[in-house]
Amino acid sequence: MATLDSEDLTNIAQTIWEYACRTLTFSPQNLASITDGDALSLIRGNTFTYEFTGIDMDSYEQAFFTIKKNYKDNDYESLVMVSSGSGVIYLDGIRKTDGESYGTITSGSASLNVKIQASATKNIPYSSDNYYYDLQVTTSGSVTTPYIGEITLIRDVTNRIT
Repeated sequence: MATLDSEDLTNIAQTIWEYACRTLTFSPQNLASITDGDALSLIRGNTFTYEFTGIDMDSYEQAFFTIKKNYKDNDYESLVMVSSGSGVIYLDGIRKTDGESYGTITSGSASLNVKIQASATKNIPYSSDNYYYDLQVTTSGSVTTPYIGEITLIRDVTNRIT
């Protein structure tokens, strides 16, 4: 069995770092822009609105805003999943097909505005744990996640909606 001395190891390291074609699969700037997403809050039973800036919807076909208890949950297990095309798709793990408008994603000037109606947020089960959200946009079969982060569910005090 051959052994490598320190000069061999230095040459191997130098060869690797000097190799002309080194490509990172995910740049540090890309990672920072995604993981530095805003920490959001949602008061249960209130209408949730948030403007995601820096997104020109004219460049995209569809947008999805999703809140999940766990990253690994399937989309159909989402606490809330809103589509720019059809509004709320899932609400507390239940596919919404009743035609009720529980939420929307609309395009502003270089922004996307997410609105989830109080009638949808009142049924989100309260937990002191943080939930996770992302905003994904699609174009020509490609998916991009410009925003991802944690969302805190705040317990409502007044339980009556008039």
